[in-house]
Amino acid sequence: MKPLVSYFIVFGCMAHAHVPNVRRIKLDNKSTTRVLLGVSEESKGYRLFDPIVKRFIISRDVIFEEDKQWDWTET
Repeated sequence: MKPLVSYFIVFGCMAHAHVPNVRRIKLDNKSTTRVLLGVSEESKGYRLFDPIVKRFIISRDVIFEEDKQWDWTET
């Protein structure tokens, strides 16, 4: 029996993390672009890095773009 690998995600791909309603105002974006670093060990979520602000977050509400990667030469 072959193992299922459909839930694997490419390391370093672009991720869009949802910003909750209480943390944004009327015309703010509903998501922020981040880089996937893996799965969190503390909770059920993904560990994401924001290269612009240089901060880590853990989020469960994420959409991935596995075919895109962050351009590290710009920052």
